[in-house]
Amino acid sequence: MFKRDMEPETETDTKRSSGLPESLNQLANIAKQYGISVENIENDAKNIYRTLSKQIHPDLYPEPNVKIKKEEEMKELNAIWDKVPNQYKTANTWYDNYVYSEVVKTIIINSIKKDIK
Repeated sequence: MFKRDMEPETETDTKRSSGLPESLNQLANIAKQYGISVENIENDAKNIYRTLSKQIHPDLYPEPNVKIKKEEEMKELNAIWDKVPNQYKTANTWYDNYVYSEVVKTIIINSIKKDIK
């Protein structure tokens, strides 16, 4: 259903797509078709997927022919999303990094204190 032959449009797109998993490149191509920015797809894949899901969801289209087409597109989108590695599915925000690093620091410090006693 989606156009599979989309080529990267700029040199920046080529550089970005070369180091990403194929499933993430496919997600980016679909997002571009719907006019969704993919500038930070490495850290924002989940939001891009959710935005696409909201635009493609078949329940938004009451006309039977369009609904069937959107159901197929949604199935294809979900199949691509299932192939996206987990590291891209979770948001990598400053808050998450900060909280995680503080928890790790606390665990390490506490284990060192126990070893010293």
